[in-house]
Amino acid sequence: MVLFTPEKKQFEIGQSVGTYISHNTASSPKSAEKLSQHYLNVSSFINTNNLESFDIVSKEVVIKDLSTIGAYIITQRLILSENAGLHLEFTLPQGFHLNTFCRVNRIEKISELNCVYGYGVQFCGLNDMNIDFLNYYLNLLENGQGSIVEHGRITLCYEVTTLDNNQLFISILGSLHPLESEDLEATVGRALAKLATGPILVFIDASVIGANSRASLEFIHNWLERLRHNRQVFGVMVGHESIGFVQFRRLAREAGIADSLISFTEHANAVSFWGTLIGNAGYLSTVA
Repeated sequence: MVLFTPEKKQFEIGQSVGTYISHNTASSPKSAEKLSQHYLNVSSFINTNNLESFDIVSKEVVIKDLSTIGAYIITQRLILSENAGLHLEFTLPQGFHLNTFCRVNRIEKISELNCVYGYGVQFCGLNDMNIDFLNYYLNLLENGQGSIVEHGRITLCYEVTTLDNNQLFISILGSLHPLESEDLEATVGRALAKLATGPILVFIDASVIGANSRASLEFIHNWLERLRHNRQVFGVMVGHESIGFVQFRRLAREAGIADSLISFTEHANAVSFWGTLIGNAGYLSTVA
């Protein structure tokens, strides 16, 4: 049975994807705008920087506040979603270099014109040595000694976003440490809890996923299974021939979700098909 035939339409990434989706789907313009903005935010950095497979989005940030709990950072032209997982690297004035895993838990729009955003990020799994380094640094500041950390670099690990009409967007960038993969599983679980009953439309961007360890793959398998349990799933996944994507496709098959995801190698084709998919969401809910 042919459910639908995607309309063939050419468009430029970053220019008319939002127009295409909003005029060719049954979802709200607000939802279409969120999808195109969020998706292109990541893909535009990949395309602009000519990143190859296994490379991930990395950007310098301004650090405005720092504690043993987390940090407040400011970025320009990089819009992150709440609960996005990332690395924050910075060097303390005493020479200690810290590479921390964080989760975004607060977002502030500082300047819409210049696309400047502030993010509160929470450290996850900070080890005792890094905590000691931070405490030493903070004690010096409290006593009026030492200088302030002003700059750092973030590297995006994953993003999970829920959109209107039971739409779920998941992006995985690079290779995930087991701690990061476990946090991604928990984040997907929280996102699923927000969705209404009925079919889920899922967009998975694994175009720059890296090779993952067995421990990390177990957590990915877990959330793929959760997608499938007691729910109908329809969607797309984007990826290129790489060790990481081969691993991901295997997990999707094992979780029983591979047949529900149309695989693409080109972002433009995936977004085009996605527009048709959400335009047929009402019909899909009647398909067993």
